[in-house]
Amino acid sequence: MSRFEQLGAGIVGTGFMASMHADALRRLGVRVVAVAGRDLERARSVCRARALPEPVATVAELVALPDVDVVHVTSPNHLHGEHVRAALAAGKHVICEKPLAQTVEEADELVALAAASNRICAVNFNNRFHVQVQELRSLQASGALGPVHAVHGSYLQDWLLRDGDWNWRVDAALGGPLRVVGDIGVHWLDLAEHAAGVRVSAVFAETARLHERRGGRTVDTEDAAYVLLRFGGGARGSLTLSQVSAGRLNELTIQVDGTLGAAAWASARAEELWVGRRDTPAELHSRAQRATVDGAPPHLPPGHPEGLPDTFVRLYAAVYGAVLGDETDYPTFADGRRAVTLTAAIGRSAAEGRWVPIAD
Repeated sequence: MSRFEQLGAGIVGTGFMASMHADALRRLGVRVVAVAGRDLERARSVCRARALPEPVATVAELVALPDVDVVHVTSPNHLHGEHVRAALAAGKHVICEKPLAQTVEEADELVALAAASNRICAVNFNNRFHVQVQELRSLQASGALGPVHAVHGSYLQDWLLRDGDWNWRVDAALGGPLRVVGDIGVHWLDLAEHAAGVRVSAVFAETARLHERRGGRTVDTEDAAYVLLRFGGGARGSLTLSQVSAGRLNELTIQVDGTLGAAAWASARAEELWVGRRDTPAELHSRAQRATVDGAPPHLPPGHPEGLPDTFVRLYAAVYGAVLGDETDYPTFADGRRAVTLTAAIGRSAAEGRWVPIAD
């Protein structure tokens, strides 16, 4: 029996991310006791298909349920702040999808509310929990790569390549003023700071829009972004983001260059970590070579491939462990605020055509 069975989760939203959360919770042994969706009929259909409880009509009903210990906010971006406030006001712990907020000011408010609530409050930066990302983080922290002088990479998708492609995230009123940066760029930026152990100190960015209109509607968000980065300690870097790169379904890549070696990871080959040296052949580290992840064994034995869904399980294991009093490491609301701050700086740089320092 899972030690997490004593805890109950409530999920706000019924889309793709809600399903990812629900599947991970089921694997972890957490009871999903409530689901809330804006369209009750659609919510009923989704819940029946996924063997979830009959949905409630409103978020207010969900957070009022005594069996709900942790609220998972997977609603559209513009509703995150409203739903987080409701959960905290009801005394619940919270896991919020990114972005935490639409503005830095709102993120500041939510961080303050979280601190005052004395609840566990996390942001769903699940990519930190790939085994080989943890290996990269450990390798860099051990000094094996030497001082970091560059961090670079990309996050590429193609699901919005055609001018007829549409999603609510395209609308700035729903998804936020920066779509590609706010949707996938924040995952890369969080991963870079987490794994490389350096923090962005300034950005110089340009955004691009492939289609000015989609399906007869005017587009007010970017399709791609190109960002130069400065890090504390003098390291430099670059980031390419796109949702219009044909054939790249969902591929994040990152390389950390140090004075003694380099390490690179790609989500398309998630169980491998490339490690380069100047005077010896490059090495390819496989997940099978890593016995533990932050002191805990991997969920599957070597030879049984792990991937994206496993990162959700590890993240929620850390968060629900913290709810039960464990000392665990997970992305907090402060990390969510950091992502909103970086996004805002990138938007300002693109608008003004200059380097923008990051207030830390």
